[in-house]
Amino acid sequence: MPIHTILIMNRSGGLVYCKSYVSHPTLKPNDWIRVSGIFHGMSEVIKRVSPFPNKNDGIVSMEDDTFQLHCYHSLTGLKFLVTATPSTQNLQRLLKEIYNLYCDYVMKNPFHRLEQPIKSNKFRTHLDNLVQRTSNVV
Repeated sequence: MPIHTILIMNRSGGLVYCKSYVSHPTLKPNDWIRVSGIFHGMSEVIKRVSPFPNKNDGIVSMEDDTFQLHCYHSLTGLKFLVTATPSTQNLQRLLKEIYNLYCDYVMKNPFHRLEQPIKSNKFRTHLDNLVQRTSNVV
């Protein structure tokens, strides 16, 4: 499966959603909280030291021989991250589609509280379908 993991962080770097589509034998659930905190911290530092003050989203993508990570920074400060195989394409488009699902099924939910973990079953179902469609294309 080309998509490994999807993470959503609130504006303060707290992990509000995490879904792994592959098993990570060395990562426990609490490790994902640490990963999101490290990414948030690194992204904030990158914003401050960037030589381009008008383009200050922080980290947008990272690539390695074994995986790639892409991040979409929303205007409200949320960060949507996806990790995938190096051959997976159009991850920024996928992240924008995930953001649209978030807007449709989480933000329009009157019972959802901002900055809190995402518990919407409709969001999870539509996200899983989106990832499945994306995985079938590659």
